[in-house]
Amino acid sequence: MGEPLSVPLRKTRAPPTPSMRENLEDALHRLRSKCVPPDELPDMAGHVDSRCSLGHCDHDQLGCALSSPMPSIRLESARAIQKLGLAGVPLASAAASALGDTEHDVRKAAATALGRMGHAAGEHAHAVGALARDRSGVDDGCWEVREAAVRSLGNLGSPTLSSVTDLAAALHDRSPAVRKAADDALQRNGLAVVEHLGVALLRDPTPRHRLWAAQALGSLGSVAAMQGETLASALRDENREVRLASAAALDGLGALAPPHAIGLKNRWMAQGASSRSALPHKARWDLPPSHAAGVSRSSLHVGICRHPASRCTCRRVC
Repeated sequence: MGEPLSVPLRKTRAPPTPSMRENLEDALHRLRSKCVPPDELPDMAGHVDSRCSLGHCDHDQLGCALSSPMPSIRLESARAIQKLGLAGVPLASAAASALGDTEHDVRKAAATALGRMGHAAGEHAHAVGALARDRSGVDDGCWEVREAAVRSLGNLGSPTLSSVTDLAAALHDRSPAVRKAADDALQRNGLAVVEHLGVALLRDPTPRHRLWAAQALGSLGSVAAMQGETLASALRDENREVRLASAAALDGLGALAPPHAIGLKNRWMAQGASSRSALPHKARWDLPPSHAAGVSRSSLHVGICRHPASRCTCRRVC
């Protein structure tokens, strides 16, 4: 039966840290199988059993564990919050802080946890979007982290202009999985993102952001019909790629495009752009960014510059 325990067991009201749950379960088994004074066994076993029956630490303990110096404890804590779903909303701020963790697995679990909290964690969409676009201050070369952030970004309540811009930018990520996640998020939110994309297309001062907005509208197909007038206005954008991406998006609308924009759109389409070459269509997420970018540059060049595309060195916006 083994030696009696030489060190007295002491109770604690604190729930176990994640790394201790397995040890407590083992201790409970030992308490029930070894020589323990009969008058102490029921009380002590019941106490340990109640601690283990929590399944997870309580909120305070999980929040503290996320700041542990041990990566394994931080990871298990983040995964425990992830499993809580909506019940983990009180820990949303702690999970958002973990988005900057030095361990990529912790960042991934924290981003996923926030996504599972849904609308209730919407205030942290900016931090998740920063992680999705490598603007978080973490040198994040892990595509799995960016993919988790992008997927979560699509679940954090009503999209904001900032989050929609982040999703549009993710359509150009170097990872096919991240691009696919961004497309899924845009498609899933549909009408909720269209208005923000229209605002970005007309008002964003950065040409690249306007281009992303036009391309994202094109990837949404007929859902973007309510922004037909916006796309028509963008045909006069100062940036040639924005103009052609807008023309391609209008081309994808077909009969839903504003009648007055058809003539101008046809002019641009006749110059060599097409909905398949001028924007990263939703079916193009599996193309390497370098290949897609090369196709886009070559196609967008036709009819805009007088130099042959293969030899052109123009960098200026026409």
